[in-house]
Amino acid sequence: MAGRLLAFCPRFFFIAVLIYSGQVFAEEVAPEKEADLFDMPIEQLMEIEVVSTATLTKAKPRLVPAAVTTITEEQIQASGARSLFELLDIYVPNLQWWRNHWEADNMGLRGILSDRDDKYLLLVNGRVMNERTHFGALSERDLVLLKDIHHINIVRGPGSALYGPGAVSMVIDIITHNAETFQGTEIIGRLGAVEEFYSTEVKHGRKFKDGDGGIFAYGGIGKYNGADAHNAPQIFGFDFPEGAGLLQDGTKAGEPLLSPSVNDGDDHRNLPPLKFYTEITKGNWDIWGRYTRGGKQFVWPTTFLAPWPYGWGGSLALPYEDCTYGYQQATGYIGYNKELNEQTELDLAFSYDMFDFERRVHTWMLEAYAL
Repeated sequence: MAGRLLAFCPRFFFIAVLIYSGQVFAEEVAPEKEADLFDMPIEQLMEIEVVSTATLTKAKPRLVPAAVTTITEEQIQASGARSLFELLDIYVPNLQWWRNHWEADNMGLRGILSDRDDKYLLLVNGRVMNERTHFGALSERDLVLLKDIHHINIVRGPGSALYGPGAVSMVIDIITHNAETFQGTEIIGRLGAVEEFYSTEVKHGRKFKDGDGGIFAYGGIGKYNGADAHNAPQIFGFDFPEGAGLLQDGTKAGEPLLSPSVNDGDDHRNLPPLKFYTEITKGNWDIWGRYTRGGKQFVWPTTFLAPWPYGWGGSLALPYEDCTYGYQQATGYIGYNKELNEQTELDLAFSYDMFDFERRVHTWMLEAYAL
């Protein structure tokens, strides 16, 4: 039997912004041809003004009031990362990622790290994707499907002044491809050995014939079997006495525990990870929808590593099966942006978000908490 924690959290969001200034909302303002940047002298590069993730007004990069790391599509491909966890761990200074045996895996920055990832915000195209009742940032991070991403901006520090509650330690803003950044059709397959996984991703983009907007579509499916006990053994530095429990009974220091019945990193309930994304731009309109599904097995403590009132374990020993977390998230967005005159811009946005998550734990553990 298993204890379950379930949540369903729909959210609506509508905002109308009337801006009176010379500034506009844009991810980046740069010369028309990005390739020309490589030919520009350093003096000219220093004079380029951008609107970055960390500011709403134009400023030179060296004057942006925050530390920002940008990970490009080329860097994602070169990294070989199998998840957002690994990707950010490779490129972002002072970022920590650790395996949690009580909850989903966790990330933090500058030492701000806890059991629940509610100290930073995870965004997709500026839309907050955090789950608000328990986990915080949960979706997107464990997926092996990364080919829809054009680049990622990470604000390494507080960002609540711009993004609201939750941006205590950092902001991770995922910017996807669209019809402007990708045209054509691409099919990508990946596989890994030892820590076994498979993935297939398809993306297609094209501009409309009149050149005003276009459509971008992406779909990905994966299977993450993880690593078995031979390749990912669980080893402790002390002896377990006889009668310590189901898997660790009599295990000596330095010896791997008896084989667990699930692989390390296996998919939640053996469900394949999914990601789908479609965006249509036309004139002043921007419409997109996104769906993700993921989750992992996690390894609870083999015992509490000390005698309980009932001895070293017995019925409290960990049988490993079904200690998992999983989620699915669906998001829709409609935006309208119109420049009224040289100094005034109207920005309207409406979005809907559905987040459904499950955390499965064994009944014996819930009973132990009640002691």
